[in-house]
Amino acid sequence: MTKKTIAIVDPYSSGALLSPLFKADGHICIAIHSLQKVPSIFASSYKKNDFDIEIFFDGGNFAYIADKLKNYGCSVIMPGAESGVTLADNLAHYLKLNHNLYDLSKARRDKFAMQECLKQNGLKYIQSHEVSNIKELNEKVNSLSYPVIIKPINSAGSDDVYKCYSYEEAIKATSIILNKDNALGLYNDKVLVQEFIEGREYVVDSISCEGRHFTTNGCLYTKMEANDSDVVYRKMEFLPPDSKELIDIIEYNNKVLDALGFLYGPSHSEIMMTNDGPVLIETGARIHGGYSPRTVAEISNLSQLNLILPSYCDVDKFNEMTENGVVFHKSACVFFLVNYIEGNVKSLNFTNKIESLPSFYDMVFLVEKGDYCPKTISLYTCPAWIVLANKDSNQIRKDIDFIKTLEKKGIFEILSDNE
Repeated sequence: MTKKTIAIVDPYSSGALLSPLFKADGHICIAIHSLQKVPSIFASSYKKNDFDIEIFFDGGNFAYIADKLKNYGCSVIMPGAESGVTLADNLAHYLKLNHNLYDLSKARRDKFAMQECLKQNGLKYIQSHEVSNIKELNEKVNSLSYPVIIKPINSAGSDDVYKCYSYEEAIKATSIILNKDNALGLYNDKVLVQEFIEGREYVVDSISCEGRHFTTNGCLYTKMEANDSDVVYRKMEFLPPDSKELIDIIEYNNKVLDALGFLYGPSHSEIMMTNDGPVLIETGARIHGGYSPRTVAEISNLSQLNLILPSYCDVDKFNEMTENGVVFHKSACVFFLVNYIEGNVKSLNFTNKIESLPSFYDMVFLVEKGDYCPKTISLYTCPAWIVLANKDSNQIRKDIDFIKTLEKKGIFEILSDNE
């Protein structure tokens, strides 16, 4: 592939993995920030030195940025994180570069518009309402049965997601979310109110090229209740696309991607497999977060990382790479640690024992000694996760059981406010 100039909008979280890969192949990389300040949840993942050029969007310099990209010879614009999806769409559309269907840009970010789009296309959807105040909540929530889900309309990572069993709880959740910045640094002027659906929660990670959707992997989530939250991530198992349990889910997801106008680049869909079949929770027009694509690259011949660039600019290479499908040569999962005591971290224990496990592949600590560590109530308040990979799935299960014993002994020693 000839040398390209590539712009990545908000190259955070797993989006930070992209530039080193592209630069290793001789490409020029530009970091574009959709906000003047990198959101705190992403600050540690952004690596300024991985980029040749850095540009900040201030809300009024769109034309300036577009002209800069044109002068730099930029031929590919992609989002790195969820917060960069809209600006990446706008810039690519303005510069006439390959991008997803522009008229459906809002439906790929706004979770209410997303569900309405599915409804209009005859696909299974979650009954949803958007509200901007308590009066509207009163008018809308009565059409649903409790429990209901209340969450921001354009955040991610289970940020401020509440399962409410009464109108009083719904009022409290709405009041907490409205009129503040969410985890992505975006202002919550509306709240999403949804029916609660039950089932097994899956992920489908895909890459689209000229409207053809190719699934790189699936995942099965296990969540738990902790610290009065129902959305605490506990485990995520990686699944090859040819898994029997994914057949109907992938078929449905491809229809979802068509309905939402996905033509180029990555998607990360969260789908509930209910008794009535698969239903989309939400999808993001970016690669799977939390470094998961790196794990897939470790256990498989294909991942979102090695397919993303040809999906935008080299259809022949994309078709050649995907011709023989995906082959997993290992099993893998992510095990998320849970913190139950709010306070500062006194010490991190047993890390050497974790690293010596037969299945150990990677470990990411989001807090260090001396840092404040909140109680775990969402993905963004998870203090650490451990990635395990092995040809023997039984060994992974044994290693998880061992990590649980260490967790009970105290991987994190926390100084509470009372100490």
